[in-house]
Order: sequence, then C-alpha cells, then structure tokens
Amino acid sequence: MWDAFQIGLWDLVRDVVQILILAMLVYYVIRLVRGTRSAQMLLGLVVVVMTLIGLSILFNLDVLSWLLGAVSVYVAVGLVVIFQPEIRHALAMLGGGALLGASASPVGGPRQAVAEQLVAVVMRLSRRRHGALIAIERDIALKNFQESGVLLDAPLVPELLLSIFYPRAPLHDGGVVLRGDRILAARCVFPLTTRPDLEELGTRHRAALGLSEETDAVVIVVSEESGMVSVASVSSFAITMPDWLPSTIHGCDDAPAAGMFIDSASCGFTSNTASSTAMRTGRGW
Repeated sequence: MWDAFQIGLWDLVRDVVQILILAMLVYYVIRLVRGTRSAQMLLGLVVVVMTLIGLSILFNLDVLSWLLGAVSVYVAVGLVVIFQPEIRHALAMLGGGALLGASASPVGGPRQAVAEQLVAVVMRLSRRRHGALIAIERDIALKNFQESGVLLDAPLVPELLLSIFYPRAPLHDGGVVLRGDRILAARCVFPLTTRPDLEELGTRHRAALGLSEETDAVVIVVSEESGMVSVASVSSFAITMPDWLPSTIHGCDDAPAAGMFIDSASCGFTSNTASSTAMRTGRGW
C-alpha cells in the first residue's frame, strides 16, 4: 500500500512539473512574439494545425493523421526559419546575460553622473528640436551595430553628443552607441521594427524599437519635429524617461511616468491621452 502511494505521489509530482514547464514555455513564447507580425503567423499556424488534428480525430482520417506525423519534422524546421528573429533575440538574452556571466556593461544602465550628463544632453536636444537616436549598451554587446557606423571610442562629453546630432553635422544621421561613460560609435544603422501597428512612426522610433527587439539596449529618441523624448527597451516603447535617469530635470522634481512625454519648453508633462494619440497617429514623431 505504501509503495503504491509513493509511486502515485511521484507520478503526480512529475505531471505537475511537466505542466509547469510547458506552461512557462508557452508563456515566454507568447511574451516573445506578442505585438509582432510573427504573432499573427503563429496564431494562423496553430488554428490550421488544430483544425487538421481535430478533423483527423473526429472523422478517423488515417491518411491525414499519417500526413501530419510525416511533415511534423519539416514544420519544426519551418518554424525555426519563420521565427528566426524571435529565437535569436531569446537566445541572445539568455546567452548574453547573467547565466554566462558575460556583461558588456554595468547592469541597470549608466552610473548616476553619466545619467545626469545624458539627461542634460537629451533635454537640450529636445529644446532645440534636434533629432537624436542614442543606444545605451547593457548586457548584450552592440558590436555589430557599432561596425555599421563610424567608430569613435570617445569620452561621454555633452558638447560632443550635441555636436554629433547637430542637423548639419556629418554624423547626425543614424544612431550613437554608448557603453558606460564612452561614446563607442556614431552614425550607426539600427534594424527597423516590423510591427504592423507602428508603421506610421518615424524612422528613428522604428529603429529604436527594432534595436530593443534584438538586444536589451535602452534606446532614447528625440523627435526632430516635436522635441518629444521617447524610450525603447526590451521590445516595449514609452514616451517617457526611464526610472534610472535622475528625477530632477531642469528644475522638475518629478520624473515623467510611463505613457507620458517630456515637454521641454515648460518642463512639464503632457497627459497620457495626448501622447497615446501621437503614438497612434504617428504625428509629431
């Protein structure tokens, strides 16, 4: 009796562990592809496969069941090809993070002094309405994107950043890559996001989100038309400044909350409604 109870208990624990593992895998897959064009393809594929399996079971279609089993390997290979960007991003996050101890820069963003300098530069660019695209390297190295631009490896000096993004400067097009207190490269080319719901955004904002989809970089964007400051990080986009930047910006005591944008002219913050409208329509970007 006791042996049977132990066997039954072990089987129960094993089933629970398997269910938890599968649930975590499904959760992270959904989280990885949510909001992307791949999510629509995945949904369509799941609907087709489930429909075929249901029909084969309901009507006892032996040939269809055999066909599904025969092409399952090819379907798996096709999934790897279709979802290659998402798989690459997930593996990069896994292999470039703390699990392997490979940290290209201090985790959590720049130091306080560097953050204050960066905030000062961003606010000045915002007031002048000089477009800017600044990527802050974190755990995943941005070497490939650095090599697409002009290598600098210069200290993070506010005047240098301001001169880079001056409209008539030769390096103002493209993005700047920062690591700690160093400017690694300028005029870098970042990948554009393929999300269909953000096609109306400007090139800078799509490039910022595209880079955040492939790496864990924090990307700051200054709109050339409106001067709004936006931040992309981990495949998400907010018209705001992140929490690790100083809360005091040109006399403002409170940092903007998520879903808001900086109004550099009055050093105030505009409501979520206005910013969400701008994000939805693509105006002012």
